Amino acid sequence: MSRVQTGVRVEKSLLKVLKALAEYEEVSLGALLERIVLSSFAGDSTFDEDTLERIADLSRVYGLDLGMAGEAREASAAPERDAQETAQDSTLSGALDGLSRMLGVDD
Repeated sequence: MSRVQTGVRVEKSLLKVLKALAEYEEVSLGALLERIVLSSFAGDSTFDEDTLERIADLSRVYGLDLGMAGEAREASAAPERDAQETAQDSTLSGALDGLSRMLGVDD
């Protein structure tokens, strides 16, 4: 498996929650994101009940609105973005949607 460095724009409070969760799970941010996305693509639940509670706590601490996945989808359609950035945002929106489903958050 080969990995590449990428620059992806992510909402600030979401990134803070992801970093804190990665630290809690004692994995890198990249490893956590890969696990979330691969699980989401496979239709599996990534987190157990204890971790979901931790995510909810971290979301409150960092002001993350777990219902923002719909907003991320809308932002990816901004006309001033080029095709590559739009594709990256679309992938991130899909991952956010999957994360929202795993967390039991409705749009």
